[in-house]
Amino acid sequence: MSLALPGFLVFSQDAIKKLLEDAQGGRIDAFDRLFNRLSDRLYRFFFLRLQDQTEARDLLHDLFLELWRSLPRYRARADIPFTAWIYKIARRMLADFWRTKQRRKIISLDALIAAGREPQAIGSPGDSRLEVREILDLITKLPLKEHEIVTLRYLEGMSHTEIASILNLKPAHVRQLAHRALKKLRSWLENPPG
Repeated sequence: MSLALPGFLVFSQDAIKKLLEDAQGGRIDAFDRLFNRLSDRLYRFFFLRLQDQTEARDLLHDLFLELWRSLPRYRARADIPFTAWIYKIARRMLADFWRTKQRRKIISLDALIAAGREPQAIGSPGDSRLEVREILDLITKLPLKEHEIVTLRYLEGMSHTEIASILNLKPAHVRQLAHRALKKLRSWLENPPG
């Protein structure tokens, strides 16, 4: 089952690595380009969890301030790519936000459409054509951990290893949860939940 969406960009780790090195060297223009390359993905990450454009923008702003402050201390590691490191920070910020606000929101598809993510038809050979709206609606019905894994894997295009690093899980557990989530989604596509 492929959930790749039109308009979702895949970023080269090499390009991000070069920008990161330049930004760590004090080049503000490199940090600006790094921000521009990652901001859409990270905004979407926040918005899909908060359902509020203003709060998502505020958290994105706070995240990049934190990134700017933390950048000199970041050291590239083979087991934790830069994007995984920044998503860990983003997850921590979300946890702090929810703890502070003492509330949790799950994505409303109407709010997603209002944010400019109009659904488009997708599908693969042999599959019936599905609306993105239907798939996203089903994803929101998954338990939180499975929802995060499906979002990071199929909407953000991350590997199981990157997701494991972000969620503090073992890659095998991420694969298991992803498999379980896809099995549920397939079942729900055949017999939609009530």
